Amino acid sequence: MNKVTQHRSRSALWVLWIVGLLPMILAGLLYYTPAILWVTAKTNGILLKTPVSVAALEAPAAARATDASQTWQLWYVVPKSCDQRCQADLNQLRNAQKALGKERHRVTLRTVEPQVTLPFLTPGSLAIVDPLNWLMLYYEPGMPYKGMLADLRRLLKYSHIG
Repeated sequence: MNKVTQHRSRSALWVLWIVGLLPMILAGLLYYTPAILWVTAKTNGILLKTPVSVAALEAPAAARATDASQTWQLWYVVPKSCDQRCQADLNQLRNAQKALGKERHRVTLRTVEPQVTLPFLTPGSLAIVDPLNWLMLYYEPGMPYKGMLADLRRLLKYSHIG
């Protein structure tokens, strides 16, 4: 074998190694570095990293209702006295539920009192509970309802339950 043929063989071998290893290196890089700029959250609310089981809580009577067991639930945390702001929020929630169109039967609106076990649910906040009774998303008081509606539509689109 002359030197030219031997050099081409080694070059071909190195190219094959690089072509084989490059996808694995790239996959490992993407897997172990989730803070890369192009990986961003698509929720408008605050997504809980570990969903909270509503059954494990001392759930309010509204959440234990049997008619809501197979639907998505919107929990609105009411203050001790429902003032004008609270009434406006509840009205916007009813309108948001109507805005879901043919999917509105899959969502139930619930009013709950503040939970001691869930300090992030303050009066005026909103939470989304899935049909399996897992609290998944919550929104701070004053959150625009368009964002909540977009999140809820996305959940209903990709959910095969409820």
